[in-house]
Amino acid sequence: VGLGGFAQAAAFALQAYQGGSPQAMIEQNMAMYEIVTGENTDFKIPYLAYRGTPTGIDIFKVFATGITPVMDIGIAGRNGGQIGAGLVKANIACFAAACEAYRKTYGAD
Repeated sequence: VGLGGFAQAAAFALQAYQGGSPQAMIEQNMAMYEIVTGENTDFKIPYLAYRGTPTGIDIFKVFATGITPVMDIGIAGRNGGQIGAGLVKANIACFAAACEAYRKTYGAD
């Protein structure tokens, strides 16, 4: 499904390649709730009392809070297999541009 950084609190086993801790994963996951429009009713996070995964990134919330989406990434080797993995955050500039384009097209938030 590819929930990645929006479901980190459901995947503590991945902390080894993220260089973090379970607490850091929980905090990162909680931050994602600040930039979305809702919670998924099908994908739940047991550690968070079965709260739904953050769903529906809101460009205006991202721009207003400065919290950018987190993505878990895997790096595939040219001969197959995984050769690396980690975390990456989206650049705020793409959200600033998206907000500007939205306002230009639709005239409001």
